[in-house]
Amino acid sequence: MKLNSILLIFLIAFSSVLNAAFREDVTLHVPSEYATIHDALYDLDEKTISREVTVTIQVEDGNYTINDLLEISHPNGCRIKIIGNLANPEQAILQFTSSTGIFVRNGASIALIDGFKILGPGSSILHSNGIHAQHNGSIKLGANIIIDGWYSGLVSTWSSYISCASGITVKNCYQGIYAYGNSIIYSDNATVSNNDYGLFSIRNSYIQCNNAIVSNNTIGAFADLMSGIEIIGTNFNGNQTDKQNTRDSKIY
Repeated sequence: MKLNSILLIFLIAFSSVLNAAFREDVTLHVPSEYATIHDALYDLDEKTISREVTVTIQVEDGNYTINDLLEISHPNGCRIKIIGNLANPEQAILQFTSSTGIFVRNGASIALIDGFKILGPGSSILHSNGIHAQHNGSIKLGANIIIDGWYSGLVSTWSSYISCASGITVKNCYQGIYAYGNSIIYSDNATVSNNDYGLFSIRNSYIQCNNAIVSNNTIGAFADLMSGIEIIGTNFNGNQTDKQNTRDSKIY
């Protein structure tokens, strides 16, 4: 009898685990199913996502005011996509009032974020970050991303990695694209404009921004402390200073 009871408990527990797993592709809709992106992510926290499965959070057109950071910390984040309007990201605006927008840290990752305008509280808000990977975080962005109005727009720090499909836009920030502390950002064909620093790589970090447009910044590209910026085929125009590198750093 005792053995049967233990077996029954095990079967119930195992069934609960299976029921809490996504075993086929699924799309979660915001706001028709979930009021906010946070709500959709909270629901995912209770579930695992099987290999070869993708969970897509599809956000309908609208202007969404977000008062807290949007952190992606799911252990299967590499199977989660957050998608807005791929044809016109200006129609899917994430307006953050907090000092951090989208945040991925401590080894977490996100498969894809695409189709949004990520609007910040303004470049004067010290250390506000639009999209930030920190402490081995990993982020993949699609081409249809606009980052506007942050202290630092696209940020990779402390051994983190960000890969952007061709064509993102970063503008009206103090630091447009910023890599710090053994971090990497790939952002070919980006448009980086009206920032104090367009591209900023420091402390053993690397930014690749080939075939891009870097315009109307105070400094177009700045590398410091053994860092590098690759800008093959990039068009610099309207900057007060196009390129500046110091302390064993290279812009090429």
